[in-house]
Amino acid sequence: MTEKVCFYCKGGLESSYNTHFTELDNCMVIIKNVPCHRCSQCGEVVYTMTMVEAIEKIVESVKAIKTEVVIMDYQNVA
Repeated sequence: MTEKVCFYCKGGLESSYNTHFTELDNCMVIIKNVPCHRCSQCGEVVYTMTMVEAIEKIVESVKAIKTEVVIMDYQNVA
């Protein structure tokens, strides 16, 4: 089995959760508790392709909401 390593520092990646921030037009989108891999050495966060696609779908769903800040919990919207 191949161990997952950080692209930047070659430290080990561990399963974790992250708060993802992104801007969409004039809206700040915050998604809490997103599953990820986090480097135990430098803290870099890596998402799987499946997670990236899920995040993109969540952000796309926010486009219809006319507000400046949206805070969502991944566990409730994925």
